[in-house]
Amino acid sequence: MHISDLNWTVEGHLLSTSYDKTLKVFDVASQRPLCSFDLESFGLSTIALPWDPDLVFAGTSQGMLLGMDFRASRPAIRLNNGPMVNALEVCTASRHVLMGDADGYLKAWDMRRVDTCVWSLANSQLPSASPRAVSHLHLATFGDEGSNGSGCGLLAASSHDGNVRVYAYGGPRGAESEGVAPLRLVQVVGTRSRLLPIRASLHLGDCGCRGDGAED
Repeated sequence: MHISDLNWTVEGHLLSTSYDKTLKVFDVASQRPLCSFDLESFGLSTIALPWDPDLVFAGTSQGMLLGMDFRASRPAIRLNNGPMVNALEVCTASRHVLMGDADGYLKAWDMRRVDTCVWSLANSQLPSASPRAVSHLHLATFGDEGSNGSGCGLLAASSHDGNVRVYAYGGPRGAESEGVAPLRLVQVVGTRSRLLPIRASLHLGDCGCRGDGAED
């Protein structure tokens, strides 16, 4: 089955979501699966929480954000976004799971208040333009992104129109925790082809924040 997304846990295990409606966890050293979670629909995205090694998230084609606990057989968290959850990212400083969906909106869910969407932002060129479906997210932060850090950085959103939009994220006062949405800084025109939308990553100078590469 088609694998839609890959990510890493804090313990170095590999996460994968796929069209077989599962979220799988692999031990890379032994090349064996550790466990598998049923997602009820196609798995489109996945992310691990750095502050909670027992909890991983998957976004599905039915618009669900599912938090899977290694200690339980059922989802510990179920959030209904509505549109397909195409992309996930995480901000450690604000304890937010960031989402990009098929309707073209960026959202932040506060994991300290599980049912709370703290902000929602249309991924568009202009405020009056139609939002563009998000295909991938990557957050690169300046300096310390720990619980005492600012979480300030840049959020890149790849879109189904072939463009990458970069947003200023966070600030010294922890704006995201107060429900303030990111500010769009720049739009980059990506590759025009018949392939799937591009994936983007960011590297912020010498802060050591590297992405997972850019590919068509």
